[in-house]
Order: sequence, then C-alpha cells, then structure tokens
Amino acid sequence: MPGLILALEVAEDDLVQPGDGILIIEAMKMENEVTAPVAGRVHGIAVRAGEPVEGNMLLCRIEPTEDDGPEGGGET
Repeated sequence: MPGLILALEVAEDDLVQPGDGILIIEAMKMENEVTAPVAGRVHGIAVRAGEPVEGNMLLCRIEPTEDDGPEGGGET
C-alpha cells in the first residue's frame, strides 16, 4: 500500500529491541508505526522523512546482535 514516511524514530547504528519504533508511515490518512522485528543494530536506513513509499519496499535493515539467538536478522 502506498504511503508517506512521516518520521524516522531511529538513526544509523542505533541499537533496537523487538517492538521498538523504527519509523512512522501515513497511509490512507492513518499513521502506522513500524517496529523492530528483532534485537539488533540499525544498519542501512533506506528512506527519509517526507519520502513516498510503496508496498514491499525495503525501509530499513537491522543487523542482529550476537545474543539475539537463532531468529536471525530482520528487514523492515
């Protein structure tokens, strides 16, 4: 679904935990918070505030921390 990035809640190299806010997208006049799926370090924010986005677009990459367990990394 197309939307607009309203705000980034993290910066490159920030540490995040599962459920931490990553960014806010406005779609269909509703604000939706995208959260971290895994614990790790933010590496590679692919969008900026004010930028339009489409469905299935890579928004951010999270490199898992070593103590994250077998779940692996996450892309949001």
